[in-house]
Amino acid sequence: MNPKNKWVEISLPVTEQTEDAITNFLFELGASGSCVQEDMLLAYVQNSIWTEQKHAQLIHYLQQLVELQFAIRLDQLRVTTIEDRDWNALWKQSIKPITIDSKIIIKPSWINISPTPGLHIIEIDPQMAFGTGMHATTQLMLKFIIGHIGAPARVIDIGTGTGILAIAAARLSDAVIVAFDNDPIAAATAQENCIKNSVQNRIHLFCGTLDAIKNIRFDLVLANINRSTIVSLLADICDKMKASGLAMLSGILIDEKSAIVKQLERFPLKIVEEQQIDEWIGFVIQKM
Repeated sequence: MNPKNKWVEISLPVTEQTEDAITNFLFELGASGSCVQEDMLLAYVQNSIWTEQKHAQLIHYLQQLVELQFAIRLDQLRVTTIEDRDWNALWKQSIKPITIDSKIIIKPSWINISPTPGLHIIEIDPQMAFGTGMHATTQLMLKFIIGHIGAPARVIDIGTGTGILAIAAARLSDAVIVAFDNDPIAAATAQENCIKNSVQNRIHLFCGTLDAIKNIRFDLVLANINRSTIVSLLADICDKMKASGLAMLSGILIDEKSAIVKQLERFPLKIVEEQQIDEWIGFVIQKM
C-alpha cells in the first residue's frame, strides 16, 4: 500500500468548551478534516506529514488545557494510522440538523425533514463551520433574531456569508431585507442559498460594503463578523439604525467583551441583551 494513501486518525473526547479549540489546533498541525461523533472528535492528517514533533506539540497543547482546568481526557487520546476511505460519506454522516429554540431547524440537503407547524426549515449545505448553524456565533445570532425580530420594516445583514441570518429574518418577518458581503464567492453562495430556500424575492443581495447603502435607516442591523470589524463599523452601524432600532452583534470572544462594551459607550447605544455560547459572546443593542 502506498503510504501516501494512508492517514493518521486522531481521536479524543471533547466537550462544548473544548471542541473548537482542539479542532482549530489540529488544523494548524495539518488536519485535512474533522468530525464529532457521540462527543468524540475525529481528525485526519495525511500520514506523510504527521511527525513525532507534531505529536509532541499536540500533547503539550492538551496539557496546557488541562492546566487551565478544561476537561481533557488525555488517557483517551488515540493516534492511529488508517487506510484511505470515502471522506465525503464520512463527513456527511457527521452533519446533523440543528434546532434553535424550537423555532428554526437548519439541515443539509441530503437530510429530509417533514414540515412542522411553527418550525422554520432552512437548508444550508455546510462547507465550513461559520454561517451554517454549526458555529456558536451563528447560533447566538439566530437566538437573538428569534427573540427580538418583532415586525421590522427594514433589515440589513452585514457580511452575510452563507446568507443564513438574512434567510432566517425573511422567514420570521415580512421585512424588506438587504444583505451583502465583500467576498464575491460568499455573495454568490448566499444568493444560491436564498434561491434554495425560496426567499430570493425577499432579500436584496449584493457584493460590496456598507458604504453602498445611502440615506436608508434600518429597524434591525445584523452583524456576525469579528470584534475589530465591528469596532471599525460601529459609527456606520449606529448611523444606519433608526431611532429605537436594534442591532445584533456576534463574532466576539468572551475576553473581548470589555473592549467592545467600552466602544459601545462612545455612541447612543445601550445593551438590551447579551448571551454566551462556549467562548463566544453576542449582544443585542438599541439606539437611544
